[in-house]
Amino acid sequence: MGAPWATGPQPQQPWGQQWVPPPAPAGPPPRPPRRPQNSAGLTGGVVALLLVAAAGGFVVGRVTAGDDRQSAERSAIAVAAGRPLEAAYRACTARDDGNTLSLRDGGTTIVIETRSEYGDPAGLHCVLGELDTPHAITAQMDRTTAMMGVQEAEDDGIVYSLTYHPDNGVDMVITSAGGN
Repeated sequence: MGAPWATGPQPQQPWGQQWVPPPAPAGPPPRPPRRPQNSAGLTGGVVALLLVAAAGGFVVGRVTAGDDRQSAERSAIAVAAGRPLEAAYRACTARDDGNTLSLRDGGTTIVIETRSEYGDPAGLHCVLGELDTPHAITAQMDRTTAMMGVQEAEDDGIVYSLTYHPDNGVDMVITSAGGN
């Protein structure tokens, strides 16, 4: 039998010993040292960006706070004049992102149309909160289905009438029974 196949010249070993290849280096080769980076410029840029964003938020907040104060003052006047629906409408129009609220009949009727089951209910929830709608009425609203037709409830001179359908959402008419 012959010697094993070799890919290159084998080093000479003393008689009776077998050649063993040297061990492979452990791990990846060492990396060259890194140069220090200037992080002060990056940090300064981030800080400047945060300051600009905070200043913009402050300005926007101050501008919209003026609108909220005026709306709150008008709501308080409407409540004092015995027009709770007008007061609720004025308090909630700023939160009504879906444009679902309208005030009718000289301030004695609020009409709410969410336009689909996915419509924004923020205006609806706000009005119900402003009118201190009892839980019994809101629970009745929550369990209304499209097959139930028009649902009505009354509390403290305020009449709630609503229908629900997934295609049309909630359609609600809230009226002041005394015509206030």
